[in-house]
Amino acid sequence: MTNKKNILIHISGPFTTLWLSISEILSSDYNVTISCVDYSCKKIIRDIIPDLNALVEVEKDFYMKNEKLQLDIMKEAILRERKYGEAFSSLISMDRALGRGYLFNADKYPVQGKAWWSNEKKINKLLVEFIYWEYIIDKYSPVLILSNLHTKILSLVSRHHKIRFLSLIKARFGPKYMWIENEYNQNAGFIEKVKEYVNEFSNMEKGFHVEYILDQSSLWEFTKFHSDFKTSLKKSARLFIYDSYRFIRQSYNKDKYKPWAWIPIIIRSYFRYRYFLKYGKKPEALKGHKIVYFALHQEPEITLQDFSPEFHNSMEIIAWVSKSLNADTLLVVREHPFSYGIRSKKFHDNLRSMGNVVLAHPEISSWEWIKRSSLVVSITGTAGVEAVYFGKPVITFGKHQSIRHLPTVRYVNNYDSTKEATNELLSLPENDRLFETSKKAFYHAQMDVSFEMIDYASITRNKKDLQPGFAKIIVDDLKKRYNF
Repeated sequence: MTNKKNILIHISGPFTTLWLSISEILSSDYNVTISCVDYSCKKIIRDIIPDLNALVEVEKDFYMKNEKLQLDIMKEAILRERKYGEAFSSLISMDRALGRGYLFNADKYPVQGKAWWSNEKKINKLLVEFIYWEYIIDKYSPVLILSNLHTKILSLVSRHHKIRFLSLIKARFGPKYMWIENEYNQNAGFIEKVKEYVNEFSNMEKGFHVEYILDQSSLWEFTKFHSDFKTSLKKSARLFIYDSYRFIRQSYNKDKYKPWAWIPIIIRSYFRYRYFLKYGKKPEALKGHKIVYFALHQEPEITLQDFSPEFHNSMEIIAWVSKSLNADTLLVVREHPFSYGIRSKKFHDNLRSMGNVVLAHPEISSWEWIKRSSLVVSITGTAGVEAVYFGKPVITFGKHQSIRHLPTVRYVNNYDSTKEATNELLSLPENDRLFETSKKAFYHAQMDVSFEMIDYASITRNKKDLQPGFAKIIVDDLKKRYNF
């Protein structure tokens, strides 16, 4: 036992039984320590896998034991800013509760009680998280950390100690999945493969064809969203009863969402959807114009706050692109299906008041707009990847997005670079060989670094059964790629 190396598995979210299955397989060759967010994970272990050969640490238990520590908060925070190279203010901005003030593109998103904490209290919450992970790593000295979520603070601590930290993500092609190695959703081997294949395929003859396949859990984005008032009222009524019960029992957490906070979002979603039905345009209404397409992200969302912390201001992006377009070109903006109630009417009215900005009709899918576009704008979303497969040039505002290494994609971060890239990419001929080079390079890189798991998304619907089949696939790939 003592001669085995140590592995730390951090479990949070809907994939608990999967990661417990992975823990069970790895425990035969390694000392496994499981870090659970709260006691529910520990209860699942006791109920379905009581003989698991692993140590269990509960984050909530640690926080409760250490909440009364007499710390010099500012001194300790500054020490860690110097040690890990990240400002606490930046970390606060990535948290949808603590950093609510940064969500100015989601101005109707409900406010949690934590948003009104003092700056010192917000810093202290993150400081305790640093202390927890420092304690865990000092105690167990893992050679590998696995998690279903690449949290920022654990990433900073593990990187400082030179410990490999891996998480699983969708590879954005059918039922393919891949490992990521940092909090920016990156895999170094994938990026190197993209660059390698771009060089290899840059002088090859045309003729490559591949049919892009949506991943299973993103199929809802491709389907046409619809809303009806009756459904909205039913959802609101159920939530009203549930929240009223919590309010009467005083069983809600005052630091989180207030009771009934989500009811206006549900009702507003219906009316905002009707707004887009009224003012949204279909492609046939834009004949005679070139189209630049931008799909708004769901906000707040980890793909923005964590994967692109440097910049994700959608309104600023729209303004920069709008001011870069020639007279015969329109910018089509499509709202995210889950964000109809999150952004205000004023936000969408501002877009409509820009002369060359058009709202996309909600019955037209993102794919239809990409296929009709001359240029696609992206931050970290799937639309950028889809555009590559449909042979369209892309402007990306995501500094860490893998597609930025393709010859038909430009990374931009201010108005000047946006204008320059817009003019350059719109001037590319539609049949330019570079589009095939980009598609072929990205496809082969995806296939090289990913592995297949059919119906993996179904795990989120099964919270009681272990997942030995999926776990074996994952562990086999882990051992093969990283020599564990």
